Amino acid sequence: MLTKRKNTIEEDEIISKITNIIEAMDKSGEFTGTTVKDAVADGLKDYNGLNIDVYADAHCENNSALGSYMVSGYIYNDDRTIDSTIDLNGYFYKKIDPNKSIDDIGDCISISLSYLYENNRDFETIQNTINKLLAGTSVKGVVSDYVDIPKTNTTFGELAYKVKLTDTRNGLTNIIYSQQSTNEPRSINSNQTFEEYKDAVAKSLNSLLVSNSSTISDIERAIAGKIQKWGIGGCIKDYSFTPATISKAGSVVVTVWVSENSYNENGKTVKDDEIKTTLIIPKLSSNGSGSGSSSHSSGGSSSSSNSSTSTTNTSTAGTSTNTATEITKPVSLANMSKEAVKAVEAKVVSKISTIIGEGVSVGQTKEISAPDGNKLSVTPIAKEGKSTGAVITAQAASIQAIIPIDKNSEQVTAVYKYVPLLEKYIQVQDAVITAEAITLPVQANATYVASPVALSTTETIKQGWVQSGDNWYMVNAKGDPLTGWQKDSAGWTYMSQTTGAMQTGWAKDGNSWYYLKNNGYMATGWVKDGATWYYCNADGSMAANTIINGYKVGPNGAWIS
Repeated sequence: MLTKRKNTIEEDEIISKITNIIEAMDKSGEFTGTTVKDAVADGLKDYNGLNIDVYADAHCENNSALGSYMVSGYIYNDDRTIDSTIDLNGYFYKKIDPNKSIDDIGDCISISLSYLYENNRDFETIQNTINKLLAGTSVKGVVSDYVDIPKTNTTFGELAYKVKLTDTRNGLTNIIYSQQSTNEPRSINSNQTFEEYKDAVAKSLNSLLVSNSSTISDIERAIAGKIQKWGIGGCIKDYSFTPATISKAGSVVVTVWVSENSYNENGKTVKDDEIKTTLIIPKLSSNGSGSGSSSHSSGGSSSSSNSSTSTTNTSTAGTSTNTATEITKPVSLANMSKEAVKAVEAKVVSKISTIIGEGVSVGQTKEISAPDGNKLSVTPIAKEGKSTGAVITAQAASIQAIIPIDKNSEQVTAVYKYVPLLEKYIQVQDAVITAEAITLPVQANATYVASPVALSTTETIKQGWVQSGDNWYMVNAKGDPLTGWQKDSAGWTYMSQTTGAMQTGWAKDGNSWYYLKNNGYMATGWVKDGATWYYCNADGSMAANTIINGYKVGPNGAWIS
């Protein structure tokens, strides 16, 4: 920005012109104080007596398409009615060769994103930067699994996200994983070694519990928060997920690349290594989903993982009838009436029309068929006569629904599913978007939005805890609120079987009673409810008709004094 001492109309006009001149300059060629001074002088030749004194620099690394520039100096006239400090900085974009392979373009995007300023790494800025970098190519990029880990007193903040690139010419895809350190901690541990960092990452991976609802974001959170000094870092290099079934265990296989950059009189030295870990998802029970516990095997450099001493929570809340994971299920949309489905569809059409803004129009709803015969209703959305997306509702579940795209349509950047209970949207990670069609799995009675813009964080949710009104919910990767017993890193919680809302107070599961604290987590040990004491066993179930450490509890669980 340009900061100024005075605020006359003439000065504002000159400052605006200077800003426009500098922003319009080609910064990929010669960009110096002299060229900037000449350009500004030429653009302001109608103003007599102006003195310009500036320094300028532009820099763009090899293989990067994103560069940065800065201009600083002064502009003034002899009588000082014009007297401003110039302090301007920003980005410029170099054209990516559209004939490059999607792998080469992926490398370029990865390098380019690493040069974003720390205060320009929010989700929307990253997505918009990718859109600009890919302009003029046949490749589209979508950001997902965005995780922002705050700093602590002793560890750096870290930012992680995934970019899925799709070449619309041939449908080829490329996945980029990015993880960067951000805010500096109050106390830097300059003695942290590369081996210590590597071991800390390996131990975190090997203590991670995974299930069929686990995502890359869970892995990113697990390996974050380990950086204690500059120059050390890590990033997911490869990730694969195989869901568990009733007959077969599943797995999450992740490879993390770790590195350290150091400098001495001989120049830059780089240490790097890989940690590959396989996390096992146990087979599903006959009436539920995977248990979220895991066994591990690590290869590569992470020998320390074999001696991991992470503590495993052995609580088995709800075991009187079902284990916690056996009764886990999403709040189903399948029982919605046709009228309710249509009402949701109309609400989503109205909401998306508002987001797209002035000039929007809603087309006539059409019915199409998925390859398996499932019927889909598609409502096209246009702006100023040009197709910009669609609202899609599925009558039944399909593994693969294909929605054609108008060849003159604005490019769809993301597909979201609407979650009626929470009145929010969640991005569909499995959607494949090309210039010709959108392909995605759909749920029965679910409504989806094919959007030309990324929806704001206030409109969307991600897997994990979500607050809506006065209630808390835990949602899976599809945005479905989960019910029954759920476990996170802090303990067990119980979600309503009918609404999915987190419960507090006493809850009965099977033949046992459990006490859920005000924060929703299951209590163990002595619990005081009103003026009465109760005792909850290690699995959370209330004790009754027994003696606990010399204290007797009656048939209703209350302590008999």
